[in-house]
Amino acid sequence: MLCSKKKRRILAEIDVLAVKEGQVDVYEVKCSNRIIKAKKQLKRIKRLMPDVDQTFFFCGDSGLIQRINEEE
Repeated sequence: MLCSKKKRRILAEIDVLAVKEGQVDVYEVKCSNRIIKAKKQLKRIKRLMPDVDQTFFFCGDSGLIQRINEEE
């Protein structure tokens, strides 16, 4: 969880954070295909953690992982 320093409130929650050889990837996991909500959450995380290289969405219903581009 990413928390603010002053008010100690949760700013964002990361489902999966993967780090390998300096590359940082974040995965947002949803049970159903709620990609709009996932994109919003990933955008917030990317703003709070600018060192994130790639963001992904995993849908539990379909079992698929989809890369989310910043332009979308």
